[in-house]
Amino acid sequence: MEKKDIASYSFEELQEEMLAIGEKGFRSRQIYSWIHEKLVDDFEEMTNLPKTLRQKLEAAYEIRRVEMHILAGWLPDGMPFLCINTGRAGTKPDTVRDVKTGLPDPEDHWRESF
Repeated sequence: MEKKDIASYSFEELQEEMLAIGEKGFRSRQIYSWIHEKLVDDFEEMTNLPKTLRQKLEAAYEIRRVEMHILAGWLPDGMPFLCINTGRAGTKPDTVRDVKTGLPDPEDHWRESF
């Protein structure tokens, strides 16, 4: 079973998820704070959560961090481009843009090279 990325949940989604797994609603505030305010990436660091909940979280979820990668270069036709990926590690770029117009590259020339 693939683990869910708990860091990608909005606060409301996290509340729903905690209720769905049988936890009290206030746990979502604690977890959200640990991930998005204290920036922890290990459930064991969430010391105000019961050990059993930390183990449950570890078994079913992971905390993936967003990475930003920017690459600039030239398209085969000589036009400059800007490639931005703000997704999770290992994902394809979000957008490939023509630097002069700011418009997306309609042919996505460089998307396959990532």
